[in-house]
Amino acid sequence: MLLRIRYPPDTDTEPHPHLALLYAKARQKVDAAAKRKKNLVVDSALLKKFDGGYPPSLLRVMSGECVAEGLGFHQLAMQIAITSNVLGKSEEAM
Repeated sequence: MLLRIRYPPDTDTEPHPHLALLYAKARQKVDAAAKRKKNLVVDSALLKKFDGGYPPSLLRVMSGECVAEGLGFHQLAMQIAITSNVLGKSEEAM
């Protein structure tokens, strides 16, 4: 003989916006951390490739060669600063 238990129907079936917001924020945080972790693996491989030194293409840009016409100082400075930060270079080393 099979017994069936009947539960009363849910009376409060409306979603709770506060809980949905908490879930969405937590989900974004986890997704961002996973993406950063994925990118760190790629970055460590690139660091090994250049042995902590600047890539040859960036060295040429830093010396003024191979700079695209109309490319502004800000774009070049940001690219050099980002690369230097990833490589762990100080301002004096640049």
